[in-house]
Amino acid sequence: GVNDVRDLIDEIAYTPTELKYRVYIIDEVHMMSTQAFNALLKTLEEPPSHVIFILATTEIHKLPATIISRCQRFDFGKIDTSIICDRLAYVAKEENIDVSEDALFVMAKLAGGGLRDALGYLELCAGQSGKIDARRASELLGVTPYDALLSVADSISSKDIGSVFAQISDACEKTNDISVFMEGLTSVYRDMLVVKTVPNYKKYVDITPSQAALLEKTAQKLSKEKILYYIKILNDTLFLIQKNTSVKRLASELALVRMCDEKLDTSNDALLSRISSLEDKLILGAYSSPAPSPVQKTEEKAEEKQEKAEKPVIEDTVPPTADDAQKSLRS
Repeated sequence: GVNDVRDLIDEIAYTPTELKYRVYIIDEVHMMSTQAFNALLKTLEEPPSHVIFILATTEIHKLPATIISRCQRFDFGKIDTSIICDRLAYVAKEENIDVSEDALFVMAKLAGGGLRDALGYLELCAGQSGKIDARRASELLGVTPYDALLSVADSISSKDIGSVFAQISDACEKTNDISVFMEGLTSVYRDMLVVKTVPNYKKYVDITPSQAALLEKTAQKLSKEKILYYIKILNDTLFLIQKNTSVKRLASELALVRMCDEKLDTSNDALLSRISSLEDKLILGAYSSPAPSPVQKTEEKAEEKQEKAEKPVIEDTVPPTADDAQKSLRS
């Protein structure tokens, strides 16, 4: 607030007693009021030589241009997943935490480039007895394992609705939030799209070598149009879930059923996906017209009989000869 800034300005007039500088760190500076920014503006423009201000924010676009123009800007990017894994492995070794490399990868990926969050996940998992593997870490952190998500994607491509429902039920029991499951499934299809469009896709996805092999195998079964169709369904479902949390499971199940059978969806994206599948079958020569059903065969036979009954019968006649003509004249 503006009163806090005025108190701060009164304090900076005093020189430090021991060290060279007085350092003021204002965290989440974008939450300051407009009046507070205006009160601080003059001080930022001509600060005392013994004062350093550090303004920290994750939303730089919310800061006034007058403030940004008077500061040196340092952008801190996300830490690479491999670097976070190495640091977690070092901490686990020093603290005698029995954890696998795959489990550390799950924590590092979930942290989203933040080392502090990753260390928090490691601390959470360290409270469990026994060795922590990837599946155990996923359960503790409330996320669905990547391999399980790939299995769901494979069931969808195989149109195995029963398996999809079983996997949804399992996700609800273990993660307690199906929206997390749907977000993970969306990221899997995003990775498939990268595999289908980028030659060196491993630079843009955070997965282990074993997961990469499974991802390539699953992605080969789908066209780019179908992957985009699936991503749109999942994004629309996540948006619906955020608006109405009471239908999370129902909306998710309906979305996955539509993904299993595109005939249930009449949108343009669904039609484009079906057309793409037909084109692929025609190119491979794997398309054949469906065999007629027994009912259809019976109807065709009935139509043939009706046509024969309605067709006029034309008898073959032989033209009369000269002798026949003379006999008829005599008679």
